[in-house]
Amino acid sequence: MFHLCIQRVLIIAPHPNDETLAAVGLIQDTLKYGGEVKVVVMTNRDSFKRAVIENCNTIKPTPHDFLRLGYERHAEKRPNTSVFVHCSSH
Repeated sequence: MFHLCIQRVLIIAPHPNDETLAAVGLIQDTLKYGGEVKVVVMTNRDSFKRAVIENCNTIKPTPHDFLRLGYERHAEKRPNTSVFVHCSSH
C-alpha cells in the first residue's frame, strides 16, 4: 500500500519579512512539491519609534501613530503571500 506523505512546515518569524529572508528556499520547495506552509509573524514592528516617525512623517508620534503603522503593516502582509496565517500587533 502506498501512503502519500505531505510535508507541512511551520515558520515562526520574529518580524515581517524575516520568513522570506531566512526560509524562502524552504517555502518555495515545500509549495513546489505540494506541501503546506504556514507562517506566524510575531510582531508588525509597530513599536519601533524610528519606523513610526519615518512612516507617519512626524517627530512626535502618538499612540495612534503606532497603531496605524501596525495596522498598515498587517494589511501589507496578507495580500503579498499565500502562506501568511497570523500576525500579532504586539
